Amino acid sequence: LLAPAVANSGSISAQSGSVALAAGDAVGLDFRGDGLITVRVEQGALNALAENKGLLQADNGQVLLTARAADALARSTVNNAGVVQARGLVADGGTIRLVGDGLVQAGRLDASSSHGQGGSVTVAGGFVALDGAVRADGVRGGSVAVTAAGDLSAAAALSASGTAGKGGSIRLGAGASLVENTAASSNVGGADGGTVSLQAGGSLLSSGRHDARGASGIGGRVDISGADVRLMGAS
Repeated sequence: LLAPAVANSGSISAQSGSVALAAGDAVGLDFRGDGLITVRVEQGALNALAENKGLLQADNGQVLLTARAADALARSTVNNAGVVQARGLVADGGTIRLVGDGLVQAGRLDASSSHGQGGSVTVAGGFVALDGAVRADGVRGGSVAVTAAGDLSAAAALSASGTAGKGGSIRLGAGASLVENTAASSNVGGADGGTVSLQAGGSLLSSGRHDARGASGIGGRVDISGADVRLMGAS
């Protein structure tokens, strides 16, 4: 779905394929030989919007929501208020990407796998808000990477755990401030623990919970850094 403003409130399914919602005045498509589609916004739009309020499902595949503003004075929004799934039903988890140059709001994202490695979830924007549940769990944990050029706020449960192998990786990075409230958590536990990284160019305030335990092997790693770091009831 390609337009200056794109919104879904129904159900879109592309089993083992691609679902893309891209907002811009000019969008390029690359149809690859594997049946998946690469989408890039080549020219932004005024008030560009890519929004999901329903279900986007591409199990064993990939889902992309992206928007680009026309210029520095315009705004773009990527908003997932529904459910995005790219689970691995018989193999590794899929790929979910929410990318914009303005506000990006991520709700429920699921790239988990019950039989293989968890998939990958990427969220990137000028300002990012996490307020749902993000999963990249698997037999071995997958990856969750969230990057904001400005502020990043987190009130979500993030998980990239491994049920029988090593836990995955969760990385939150903000160019300005990073704030986690008491609803925020990250879990990269597994047979061996995975890695959690929180980095802020400005202040970092965390009241969340971070788990990188190894159930039967070595523990993982939790790195927290910023210009001013405050752990307020964090664990």
